[in-house]
Amino acid sequence: MNKWLLLICVIINSSCSNIHRNMRETTIAYDSISIPIDFPFISNYVQIHPYVNGDTLYMLGYNHLTHSIDLIDISNRQKHKSIKLEREGDNGVYNVNSINGSHGKFAVMELSGIKWLSSDGKVLRNVPLLEFVDSLKSYKYSLMNKGLSPGNYVEFAYSVENQYCYLPMTPLNNNEFEYFSVGMMVDLTDGDCKMLECTYPSPYDKVDSNWGTYFKAQFSIMDADRIIFNFFGNSHYWIYNMKTSELIVKNMPSVFTENEAAFPNSQDNFLDEFMSLRFRPVHYIPSLQSFVRIHHAAKKELKDMSNKRYLMYMEEKGIKPIEYLMPSSFSDQYFVHDTSLYFLLKNTNDSEVKLGVINLEKISK
Repeated sequence: MNKWLLLICVIINSSCSNIHRNMRETTIAYDSISIPIDFPFISNYVQIHPYVNGDTLYMLGYNHLTHSIDLIDISNRQKHKSIKLEREGDNGVYNVNSINGSHGKFAVMELSGIKWLSSDGKVLRNVPLLEFVDSLKSYKYSLMNKGLSPGNYVEFAYSVENQYCYLPMTPLNNNEFEYFSVGMMVDLTDGDCKMLECTYPSPYDKVDSNWGTYFKAQFSIMDADRIIFNFFGNSHYWIYNMKTSELIVKNMPSVFTENEAAFPNSQDNFLDEFMSLRFRPVHYIPSLQSFVRIHHAAKKELKDMSNKRYLMYMEEKGIKPIEYLMPSSFSDQYFVHDTSLYFLLKNTNDSEVKLGVINLEKISK
């Protein structure tokens, strides 16, 4: 190689290394709110979601102590609601895995299927999905994955506009994943179920093992026709148009962490997943025409609880995302509503719920 060309290459590589090394982690600014609570409400829910009724925004959570749906009033900070669930009979709800809803209806994901509930907790629709066979291709799927997996990650998307649920299903046939759907759509109004026509994209399409949640899609709603999905071990995400079958791939790469998790070892799958970097679901903000996502850096050791969390923000037509370090007070329980990200703050007590609020509109300016 010409010595001058070699020198130029060295300078470029050195400059790139210095740029990356000189990148500074900036902690995102946030406001905090305190909401007084009393029994039966609790200050720490495993998952939280937005719930809107009229002009009131609630924090929706499942209360495992009282087996109830709790609605913490964020708008007024005082008119909380608790909806007691039955454990047996026609209106029985068991083994709640995740919950979502809006405007007087709730969708509950159990270990065996989906239930649609009324505003008083009565079961309007029961859709058992423990195992499901695609009627067109005879492929078998399961709501459960093989082996143990870390909790508090596998959720489902709920479309308020058309009362659809989108949830990941695990292929049970021993074929490469390029033949299988990434998940299922459930119409809660009539209980109709069908696998999405979108199959596993690259690099997941050549996989023939379904251990853990590494291969489970995470869904979110973009609009009435489009959904977003991603996988926890990859910075890429995909936008699927159900009306046109168009699939668009995008990337929101981090400059502070790796952007692809190592393929899990099936013998130590739980350990691999527990310590892995983790890209959470991608959310679209229509009014800002932007995407936002939280992701976790990998843990250095099993008991490491200090691995960092980051917020990434990218305009729909943009190329370069904006990345911030989340504060140490951030917990893994959060949701995006309108142009704000709400998250439970650590070190709360039984008499109040403390929330951090990030104004995403300020990032766009």
